[in-house]
Amino acid sequence: MKFEYAQLVTDDGNVELDPKSFVISEVSETVKIPLTSQLNSGKKYNLKVNYYGELGDNTQGFYRTNYRPDNEEAKYIAITRLQPTFARKVFPCIDQPDVKAVFSVKINHKKEYVSLSNNKLISRNCKESTGLCESSFENTPPMSTYLVTFIVGDLEYAEGMANQTLDGMPIYLRVYTYPGNIENARYTLEYAIKAFEFYSETLKMQYPMSKLDSIILKHYPGAMENWGIVAYGEKWLINNNGDRSMAEKYNTVRMICHETAHHWVGNLVSIKNWSDLWLNEGIANWIQNYCADSILSGPDTKERYYFEDYQWFLKADSLIYSKPLVHEVKTTIDAQNYLGPIVYMKGAAVSNMLENFFGKEFFLNGLIKFLTKHSFKNANSNDLWEALGEFTNVNVKNTFDAWVKSYGLPLIYVSETDDPKVINLKQTQFPTERNLDLEKDTIWSIPLSLSTSSDPNFKSKTIFSVKNTQINIESEGLVDENTWYNVNTGLHSMERVKYSDNLFANLLKGIENGSVDVIDTVAIILDNYEFINYGLGKTTSFFRILQACKKEQSIHVWKLLVERVYEITQKFYGSDPKISDLLPKFAVKYLFNLANKADEIKNDKDNKSLISARKKTLKLLWLASDQIVLGKSHRIYEQVMFNDVYNSDEMEMDSILFSISISGKKMDGFNVASRILLDDNISSIKKEMAKTSLGFMCDKDSIAATFHFALSDKLKNDDGMDILISLVGNLCSKSYIKHEVMENIESLKKIRNKKKLEDFLLVYIENFDSIHEAIGAVKFLENHGITFKEQVFRGIISVAYDKAEYLNKDFEDVKRYLQDTLIN
Repeated sequence: MKFEYAQLVTDDGNVELDPKSFVISEVSETVKIPLTSQLNSGKKYNLKVNYYGELGDNTQGFYRTNYRPDNEEAKYIAITRLQPTFARKVFPCIDQPDVKAVFSVKINHKKEYVSLSNNKLISRNCKESTGLCESSFENTPPMSTYLVTFIVGDLEYAEGMANQTLDGMPIYLRVYTYPGNIENARYTLEYAIKAFEFYSETLKMQYPMSKLDSIILKHYPGAMENWGIVAYGEKWLINNNGDRSMAEKYNTVRMICHETAHHWVGNLVSIKNWSDLWLNEGIANWIQNYCADSILSGPDTKERYYFEDYQWFLKADSLIYSKPLVHEVKTTIDAQNYLGPIVYMKGAAVSNMLENFFGKEFFLNGLIKFLTKHSFKNANSNDLWEALGEFTNVNVKNTFDAWVKSYGLPLIYVSETDDPKVINLKQTQFPTERNLDLEKDTIWSIPLSLSTSSDPNFKSKTIFSVKNTQINIESEGLVDENTWYNVNTGLHSMERVKYSDNLFANLLKGIENGSVDVIDTVAIILDNYEFINYGLGKTTSFFRILQACKKEQSIHVWKLLVERVYEITQKFYGSDPKISDLLPKFAVKYLFNLANKADEIKNDKDNKSLISARKKTLKLLWLASDQIVLGKSHRIYEQVMFNDVYNSDEMEMDSILFSISISGKKMDGFNVASRILLDDNISSIKKEMAKTSLGFMCDKDSIAATFHFALSDKLKNDDGMDILISLVGNLCSKSYIKHEVMENIESLKKIRNKKKLEDFLLVYIENFDSIHEAIGAVKFLENHGITFKEQVFRGIISVAYDKAEYLNKDFEDVKRYLQDTLIN
C-alpha cells in the first residue's frame, strides 16, 4: 500500500499532512502519522487518506482469482480475503476484531463487470465516454475490518427469496458465480435459503440486512463469511450430481450451514480478540450439524459427529505443538496459525459438552441471550459463561473455563474397590509427559455420565472436580465383580478414560454381547489406541478390542478399526517374520469377513467416504493371502490385459487388485507393468494402473528391477518418483529398499524434483526399526550430499524414536499374543 495524500478535516478547516513523513513499519504493520500541531481533546477530526496498491495474485488482501472458459484464455475476478489480519493490506484501518466501524463502499469498474460488496447496491452510474461505472452500496452495520469485502468481475447469479422479511420487505439471497457455472449456483442457492431460514428461526433473531449473497469461485481457499456475501471455493461445494454420496452432500450442506451461522455467530457478535476465536468457529461448527440435519435427512447428528469430527480434534489436541483453545495471540502469524483444527474441532467439542451437560434447549437459550446482549458489539468467553449462567445455578465459568484455557484433556483412571458399587476415580492431564509446557496441576470440573451393565439405560450425572474421589454407583440392578462401568456414557464430555484391567475386561464383554452402545465403543477404540502411542497401554489391549468387535455391524466402527489395525501393521510388519505372517491374518480373522464387508461397502451410499478404509482392507487381505481376494485380483488382471479399453466404477479398488496380481507374478509381473508404461498406444487408465502396480512389488528381484526402472530416463515427468514413493510405502518392501537406496545413491542425487525425493526419503528413514539405524541412514545421505532442514530432521528422528520405543515396548508381547491366539 502506498500513500500519496492525507489531511485532517475539522470544522475550522483542513490540515495538510505530508505522506513522505509517514513512518511505516513492515514488522509491526503500522503507519505513524506525524502531526504539525497538537490535537484538542473533545474536538472531532476526520482523517482522509489517498492511497493505492496493486491487485495481487496471492490469496491475501485484495487479489485476483481466475477461471478459464472452454478454449479461451484465463479470465479474472477481483475479490478480497481479509481474515484474520489482511484488511491492513487493502486500506488503512485499525485491523483488530474489537474495533468495529460502519463501512461506506463505492467501486469504480468497467461497465461490463458486476461489482459486489457487503450491503445492497443503491446506485450504479455509468459514463458512456469512459465505459466506467461507479457502484455505491448501502452502509454496512457496525462490523470488524476482516468482514469487509468487494468483488468485481463478469458474474452470473441465481436468486431466491427467504420467508423472513426486514422492515416488511423481503430478504433476497443470490448466489453469484463465473459464466457457465449457473447450475451449481442454483444448487447452492437451495441450501443457502434453507440454512438462512433455519438460523432465523432457531436463533430467534432478525438478520439485519436486506440481502445475503454467496459467490462460488473456481479457485478460493475454503470459504469466508464476509457479512452479506459468503465466498466459496468451488472444490468445497458439490454440484447436483446423482452419483454423489450422502456423505459428500452432507459435507457440502454443513459448509453452507457453517458460513451462514457466522452471520449471527461472529458477524453480529464478534470476538474481542483473536484469542477467543473458538466462540466464532467452535459454536458455528457445533450448530452447523443441526442446520444440516434440518436440510438433509441423514444419519443421527451425534453419531456422525463422533464418527467424524470428534476423533480429529482428539488427535490434534494430543500433539506436542497443540495449544489451549484460548491462548494469547500476539502477532499476525499467531492469528493466522490459530485457524486450525483445535479452534474448529475442540471449540465444537466444548459446545457439544455444554449441550450434553445442560441440554440442547438450555444451550440455545444461553446462546440467544449472548447474541442479543452483544449484538453489533464484541464479546469473549466470559460473556458466554455469564449468559449461560443466567439459566442455571451452576457456576459456568468455574466449571468450564479450564476446558478452553488448558492444554490437552483430562485423563481419568477408573479402578474397582472391594465394594462392587464403589469405584475409584483419579484425574490427570493427557498427554501425560510429551509437552514441556504441561500444566501438571490442572484440575478440570468433568461432567460425568455413569452407566453400568446392570442398567445400561440409566445414566447418573455428576461433576468430578477434585484430583481423586470415590463414586457410589446408583443402580437398582445387580452389581457384582462382572459388572461393566462406563463413566463417560455417550461421550458426555471430552476426557480420556483408562480402566483397570478387570474393568476393561468387563467392558470388552459388554462390547461383545452388544450391551455397550456403539458411541461408547468408539470412545474405547479412540482412547485405547492413543494409550498405546503414549506408553499408557499395550498393543495387545487393542487386539482384545478388535476381538470383542468381531460381531459389530457398524461400518463406522469397522472403519476406525481398519485404519488403526493398518497403522499397527505398518509399524510391526518386517520387524519379525512370524509377526509379519500372523498380524494380517489376525486382523482378517477378527474384523468380520473382510472380503464380504468390502463388497457390502462398495454398494453403500457413503462408499466414497470409506474408500481409504476399503483400500487398506484389501491390502490386509492380500498380506494375509486371502484366497477370495487373490482370486478377484486374477480376474481383474485378465480383464485389464485382454481389453483394449478398461473402465470400471471401482477404478481405485480394481487398481489395487490388478497390483496384487502383478506383485504375485514377480519378475513376470514387473515385465508386464513396465511394458504397459512404455507403450504409447496403451490408454492412460491402464498406464496409471501399471504405475500403481509397481509400488506393490514384494520380492527382491522385482524391487531391484522396479528401482532401476524408476530411476531410468525411460519414464516421463515424475512417474519414476511416484513409483518409488509408492514402493517405499509398501509394507513388504522395507528390507529390500534399504539396500536399493545405498546401491542407487548417485542416481537419487540427480533427481530434479527435490520435494518428491524428500517425500521418498522421509518414509525410507521412518521405516527403520531402531533409532540407531535411522540416524545412520541420515548420516549416509548427508555424506553423499543429501541434507534435510533442521525442522525436517528433528521430525524424522522424532518419528523414528517413537517407533523404536514402541516396538521395544510391545514387540515380545505382540509376538506371544499372536502365536497364542492363532497357533497354540
